[in-house]
Order: sequence, then C-alpha cells, then structure tokens
Amino acid sequence: GESAQDPPLWALRVAFAEAEAASADLLPKLQAALKEVSEREQALTTRERECAAVNDALAEAKRAVATEHTAGERWATAAQRLAGLRAQAERAMKLRQEEEEAHSLSSQNAFFTGGSR
Repeated sequence: GESAQDPPLWALRVAFAEAEAASADLLPKLQAALKEVSEREQALTTRERECAAVNDALAEAKRAVATEHTAGERWATAAQRLAGLRAQAERAMKLRQEEEEAHSLSSQNAFFTGGSR
C-alpha cells in the first residue's frame, strides 16, 4: 500500500513526462552543439594544414632565393672571368697585330734600304 509520504503515481508520471520532454528538447541542442564543435575542430585542422602548407611554401621560396642568389654570384664570377679572358685575348691580339705591323715595317725598310744601295 501507499504511505502518506509517497508521492501519488500521477505526480510521478507528470514529473517523468516533464523530464522526458526536457531531455527531448535538450538532445537536439546538445547534438547541434556537438556538431558545431566538430565542425570547428575540422576547420582548425584545415587551417593548421593550410598554415603548414604556407610554411612549407615559404621555406621552399627561401631555399629558391638562396639558390638563385648563389647562382647569381656564380654568374657574376663567371662573367668577371669571361671579361678578364676577353681583355687578355684583346691584349694578345693587339700585341700580335703590333708585332705583325712592326715586322712588315722592318721588312719594308729592309726592302727600301736594300733597293737604294
């Protein structure tokens, strides 16, 4: 039998129905919150990947710049060497030309002095 302290059955049924309704109301809110959290987590993961990709690209660009700088220095050195070689070649050709001119002059002189005797 029911004692006077026990709540009546209908009151329990009402309380249970209210709790059920509250949980039914709360469940979609919780699911929505969970979905939002997981979406934020995915967005963060995507951002992290994008940041990592940007960092990789920056590192690659820095390496490329360093390589180009080195290549540029090599080109500059090679150009200096070529300029030096060209100058040497020009001096050598000029000397040779002067020698040939001197030789032809001396042979002309010999011809003329030989002819005047």
